[in-house]
Amino acid sequence: MKKRILLILTIIILLIFSSYLYIHNKEEEIPIETPVTEPIPVVYTNEQAWNEAKGKQIGTVYTDDKAIDIPLIQGSSSGTDEASMDIGMAHDPTTSLPGETGPIVMSGHRETYAKGLYDLSIDDIINIKINDTIYKYKIIDSYVITENEASKIFGQTDDKLIMYTCYPPEENTEVTGRYVVEGQLIN
Repeated sequence: MKKRILLILTIIILLIFSSYLYIHNKEEEIPIETPVTEPIPVVYTNEQAWNEAKGKQIGTVYTDDKAIDIPLIQGSSSGTDEASMDIGMAHDPTTSLPGETGPIVMSGHRETYAKGLYDLSIDDIINIKINDTIYKYKIIDSYVITENEASKIFGQTDDKLIMYTCYPPEENTEVTGRYVVEGQLIN
């Protein structure tokens, strides 16, 4: 009987001691950080800053269901460029960034990163994350323009998001125009 009581007490003491060690070690546990390529902070104060950002990820364009999840790449100082569109949705630096006054223009290749533009519908929400801020845009319009009608994209002054890609959406077909999706800031 004494051996049994001693065994039970030993087990109880071991359980208490193990619980103490588990709780104590849990508090001191250091989280393991997974290396993630973070977009570069967006702060443009001069032309040199624009040039340093060219071709680099400055944010992410995505929908809540992740049907669209695209790196946002800073285009060249003369607009968007092939190299930027090859790695994401290219922001035209001659236009505003989210949070600034004026239109925001982005473009991408129909075969890759901008393919999801064709799946957006009126009232869908597109998010743009730059630094730690998320800007939400409600899709308000989509239309096709000819290549000669680019002023419809670049001649706008409203504070809205304008994303475009080549039209028609089918790969390996002749480009006859641009498919344009417009969004209005809702937050």
